[in-house]
Amino acid sequence: MWQKFEDKLIVWAGKVSQNTVLTVISRSFMMIFPFMMIGSIFSLITGFPVAAWTEWLAATKLDAILAIPLQYTTEFISVYLVYAVAYNYAVKTGNKKNAIVTGLISIFAFMLLTPYTRTGEGFTAVTAVPFDYLGAKGMFVALIVGFLVAKIVGTAYKKNWTIKMPESVPPFVTNSFSALIPAFLITFIFIMIRYIFTFTPWGDVFTAMYELLKKPLGVVTQGPWGVAVIETISMTLWWLGIHGGSVTYSVKNVLFAEPRLGNVAAYAAGQPLPFIVTGLFLTVGVIPLVVICLAFGKSQRMKSVAKVAFIPAIFGISEPINFGLPTVLNPIMAIPTIIIYPISVFFTYLLNLAGWLPYCNGAQI
Repeated sequence: MWQKFEDKLIVWAGKVSQNTVLTVISRSFMMIFPFMMIGSIFSLITGFPVAAWTEWLAATKLDAILAIPLQYTTEFISVYLVYAVAYNYAVKTGNKKNAIVTGLISIFAFMLLTPYTRTGEGFTAVTAVPFDYLGAKGMFVALIVGFLVAKIVGTAYKKNWTIKMPESVPPFVTNSFSALIPAFLITFIFIMIRYIFTFTPWGDVFTAMYELLKKPLGVVTQGPWGVAVIETISMTLWWLGIHGGSVTYSVKNVLFAEPRLGNVAAYAAGQPLPFIVTGLFLTVGVIPLVVICLAFGKSQRMKSVAKVAFIPAIFGISEPINFGLPTVLNPIMAIPTIIIYPISVFFTYLLNLAGWLPYCNGAQI
């Protein structure tokens, strides 16, 4: 009976990890990771909680300069994401030749939906695009737009809805003209979407998406239970020998992008951190297990594995001990392997509530 359950779970996990949508999301977040890293580093620099340091930055006006990279990473992340999603979906679905132009069209479509403000008249008029929905708040719209544009553009290319040029024309010119019809098609579709949403109570796509998803996602992201459930699934898969992190990574990135980036921005601005749950938590991983094997293990094989696994464990790499001890498919290790991370989630949450541990600032180094 257990073998049948295990086999079914392995098949399910395999399907999830190979799912096109989740694969594209995972690859897209890895593609924009450098920008998230840069934003995190500059957030730590500008928000370092030492009065003398922040006063010196303000006195030298470096605080305003150092805030610029943060503005165009953390607060601009949805623009990078929409390109990454469209590009990766095009590559994944066999449209690699036109992946770059598909990504560029997706940025165009995203901006067509983005609200802007206009002040003044005539030559003195100023048109401004607020950053409100270019950052974390716009990520769900960016995901949808990226997939939708890539699907429409890919269909247009497959059906040859393109302008044909003579063979004597250089390839880069041909590629530019072949993108005209798909780009015009996207323009028409997204302009109509924007127009339709002006008749709704929200006024635009971003507000509608944010308000509609706010409550259901709040159930997952406002308390520790959502993180604990995700980590339980992840560690169960790890025990079965499947990389649980790769299966749940995409889901966690989407669900907790706003609280993480929101805390990064607040930290850089010297404001109180608004989100207690960011999907990140304190854990020592497999380090205690490695130490116990070294200190109390009677098996030379176990000690040899622990010596090899010690350094990787410090950096959060658990594979040497998981597959070397092993903890994988080890019935004695099943309970501690599966429950340690959910326990760490609740432990971190309780420390936050007690005020003994500050909220995670969202920076991921």
